[in-house]
Amino acid sequence: MKRSVVQKLVMRRTRALFGVVEHADVAVIGLDARGCVLCWNRCAERLYDGMRWQALGQPLLDFVPLDAREETRSALAGVLAGAGMPARLPLPVLMTAHPVRDEAGGIVGAILIGSGPRAREQSFQGLETFVAGIAHQFNNINSSVQGLLELVLMESGTSDCTRDHVAAALASLHRASEITRRLLLVGTRIPPPTEGLRLDRILALLMPFMVKDLEDRGIEVSLDLGESPPVLASPLHINLLLTELVENAAHATLGCGEHRVTVKCGVRGKIAFFEVGDTGCGIAPGDLPRLFSPFFTTKGEFATPGSPQSAVRGVGLGLSLCQRIVNDLGGRIEVESSPGLGARFRVSFQPASTAGV
Repeated sequence: MKRSVVQKLVMRRTRALFGVVEHADVAVIGLDARGCVLCWNRCAERLYDGMRWQALGQPLLDFVPLDAREETRSALAGVLAGAGMPARLPLPVLMTAHPVRDEAGGIVGAILIGSGPRAREQSFQGLETFVAGIAHQFNNINSSVQGLLELVLMESGTSDCTRDHVAAALASLHRASEITRRLLLVGTRIPPPTEGLRLDRILALLMPFMVKDLEDRGIEVSLDLGESPPVLASPLHINLLLTELVENAAHATLGCGEHRVTVKCGVRGKIAFFEVGDTGCGIAPGDLPRLFSPFFTTKGEFATPGSPQSAVRGVGLGLSLCQRIVNDLGGRIEVESSPGLGARFRVSFQPASTAGV
């Protein structure tokens, strides 16, 4: 067979293989021997929110969350050194790293393979059902215990010391009930709306209550509610999104010199949007890929020890719930942030064809 024919066959098969990898429903990332990104396919691009071209030539570790960076560094070094079995890396999804060898058997890089967004969504749906079932059981227990504690408080012979203990128990129970409520929301699908509402009007109704709460906590609030077209969302949808984003923004300002939360809405082109910004601590670049993952949080025990955020309780379900709601409505949620310079979350929707609120 002529050399030119062989070359054409090789090129044809190479293009076919490239197409298979590029459009596969698994994330594929190629690294060189230094651990820098050579390529990644569309599925991996979706996991990293469109950062495909910015990542080329950069160390993979730059895109790994800080708390997983050392584990990833060690595992990847083992793969590139040819140490035994493939390694599992804790990236936005769990990925398996395999060495890539040249014709002489030397390691020239690594290939990372992990589940894609569709598999992740199916996994999350199973998680929703499981979490909702557990939460329902705990909700029943919480209600029973609360009723019994309130009966103790109603008894005339209850001592002051006992009342103090019961009051403390009720405060903890209310916290448990709030966590259970959030878990139930994870497993509850809100019926899709049939009529549109205007973001500027619903935000004007919701924000006064939040403004008072924030100002009582020493946080300045700035509102810019520009006119926007109707979108297919219910007041409950917007209330859940707004409450979560505003509360996160308030927590982010703790310990910072300036305490301000900004809420804005309007229209860009034909896209209606609202956004919540803050002057807080910002988000580390390594945390951005996992920000909307269920149970991921940078508060409480996962915050820097001794920081104001370490005193905030959180279970890491708020932003994942926000993303699910926005996805169900056919919208988009984005975040912009730099460490020390605050963050801004923007929720965008296509306009509805019907008038609303």
